[in-house]
Amino acid sequence: MKIRTILDQVDLGSMALPEFQRGYVWNRDQVRGLMHSLYRKHPVGSLLVWMTRTESASARGNGELAPGTVKLLLDGQQRITSLYGIIRGNPPKFFDGNAQSFTGLYFNLDDESFEFYAPLKMKDNPLWINVTELMKIGAGEAIKRIVNVPALQGSLTTYINRLNAIDGIKEIDLHIEEVTGEDKTVDVVVDIFNRVNSGGTKLSKGDLALAKICAGWPEAREEMKIRLDKLLAKVATDFLESLLGGVVPESPVVAPVHEQTIPAVAGGVESDEEERIIRDCNEWIVQQGLPEGEYMYELADHTGNPIAILDLAWPNGLQEGYSQPVALLINEGQEVEEAVNRAGYLFFTEADAFHAYVLKEILANSALDSPTP
Repeated sequence: MKIRTILDQVDLGSMALPEFQRGYVWNRDQVRGLMHSLYRKHPVGSLLVWMTRTESASARGNGELAPGTVKLLLDGQQRITSLYGIIRGNPPKFFDGNAQSFTGLYFNLDDESFEFYAPLKMKDNPLWINVTELMKIGAGEAIKRIVNVPALQGSLTTYINRLNAIDGIKEIDLHIEEVTGEDKTVDVVVDIFNRVNSGGTKLSKGDLALAKICAGWPEAREEMKIRLDKLLAKVATDFLESLLGGVVPESPVVAPVHEQTIPAVAGGVESDEEERIIRDCNEWIVQQGLPEGEYMYELADHTGNPIAILDLAWPNGLQEGYSQPVALLINEGQEVEEAVNRAGYLFFTEADAFHAYVLKEILANSALDSPTP
């Protein structure tokens, strides 16, 4: 089925996301990789859907499902959500995640690279094309906009072919495998999902229980969120009122600090030489007019627990809101690198490579061999 048709089916409610699916978790590197593969006509895998009756389907989001039957995505959510966001310019109705992961994708007509918008590098540069805008107006209109640009005349035919190739991504066929049959209960389908989802997070018994609840009570997930918020608010209010009444809640008995076992957090600066490298890099960044990095930055998981210490980090990117999080890691182990990668950071383990990235990708400076600290 063509990508264009798949997105139309999402809009019509003929394809949706099952209630037991988690939210969108891809980062910008994964989105760029998908678009690069599609542009180069490389395989990106098939989709797996569960064909089930609409009246018995439990889907995420507030979109209305098509009558009759509906295809619930078991494998392919991240790909379809990314493509929907890039081609339509907004997330699908079942979306739950960070839309910045696919917002602001640009294509370079000269070197055929996909990158996210960086104003210092791309503003007023006709070689950089907004991919979402191209998808929405079509190749024909996009070609009209470049034919009279003097800077592009030397390779105009090549650039036109590349615009057509980008727009043609919508016409690429993705194979769809279907799970059908009256015997396919939520339990069976979740088991299938866990088997095919070898690279992702497995669904727990709690997820399965929530899926079963939502099958009969579609608003369960949202209702639970509302009630949890109310419960937390009540606990906070009761605590404050007890303080105002002069009653201080008893704290639980804990062992003395010297007797507690504090889990070690990997990472951090451990030598004078590492500190010198980090300090020099940070000073050089400031000299380029970019924001100062955060020294010994504590990277935490979704619960707030620290999982790694990053030598030098820019959690919001070197161009806040336009570039992905960046970190410099000197002499760190695989554990730290894997944690940073999972968090969607672009990281460097050598100062020279970091300098080269800043000059080429952030400052758009081609003089990569210019002296740096």
